[in-house]
Amino acid sequence: MSKLKKIIEIAEQANSEEIEVWTNTFKAMGTVLKDENRIAKGIVSLKNAIVSPLFIENECTDTSYEWLNIFEDQVIAFTIVK
Repeated sequence: MSKLKKIIEIAEQANSEEIEVWTNTFKAMGTVLKDENRIAKGIVSLKNAIVSPLFIENECTDTSYEWLNIFEDQVIAFTIVK
């Protein structure tokens, strides 16, 4: 099972569609899109994503996007947001 499928499975078990994922350079929080075509390609798609650089103390650096696509191999950690 792919990393992305495991993330979606855990989100479903937690009864939540909101996740936060970390990459080596930023973190992003949003509603995970469960599109089979994107999942098969290994793309994590977040709707209404809020992106923040890692290790920056100033919270004013957040940027929001209607859609954000991240390749699953970039994800180093995630959490479920309720």
